[in-house]
Amino acid sequence: MKPCRPAFTLVDVLVTLLVVAMILGILLPGMNQARETARRVVCASNVRQIGLAIAMYADDSKNHIPFTVFAPPGSRPEDVELADTVVVRFNSDRFTESEVDYFEWDGLGLLYVGEYLPAPPAFYCPSHTGTHPFTAYSRLWNGQAGEIVSNYQYRGLGPNGATRLFQIEPARSAIAADGLRTQADFNHDLGMNVLRADLAIVWFADVGHQLYNMLPMSEDEDDASSSMRAVWNQIDRQTAGGDPTGPE
Repeated sequence: MKPCRPAFTLVDVLVTLLVVAMILGILLPGMNQARETARRVVCASNVRQIGLAIAMYADDSKNHIPFTVFAPPGSRPEDVELADTVVVRFNSDRFTESEVDYFEWDGLGLLYVGEYLPAPPAFYCPSHTGTHPFTAYSRLWNGQAGEIVSNYQYRGLGPNGATRLFQIEPARSAIAADGLRTQADFNHDLGMNVLRADLAIVWFADVGHQLYNMLPMSEDEDDASSSMRAVWNQIDRQTAGGDPTGPE
């Protein structure tokens, strides 16, 4: 008669599963953090490409940064419709002919149509979890009609009202950043990549989620643009002072 081999008991199985679960619980946060760090690097690369494209555009346009219908000539910073500057192409029937003279691509979208940045994925952050991922617009970038929303917010002019790149003061002011239209457009959990007027890229840490909490829940809120303006001003106070470590 062969001797009986020891078998796993139910308790053994449960203990093993518990140990595996504990190990996964320890490892997964670190893995998620590593993935987010990698996505942040890709996002920073996107913002850097946007900055280089703006510089090339300005070089060909008498130093003007890309025009946006949401900040027409003579606009004051407080008049800019910031909630809409994440749009890079709008439907042709959104405005009257006199308002846009049939311009369909707008703001950062002019970098694409002008072939300064002909790579549509560069307009999207890999950390975006809202309703505007690249996959939602890939067919539109390929020629289909329709409004295109990016993941990066464009300011349209400097805090001093200048639209010429090297006349924007302070030079450390933000001119583009991760999406700010709503909380859902805030791409990263702990901060954002910011493009300054001097074309430097900085990471702005959102300590305590203060900036995130300042943003509107919906783009339809009446004070959406004013909320975003307060966020821009907060970013300026930090980046212009050379300390992009987050709100005071």
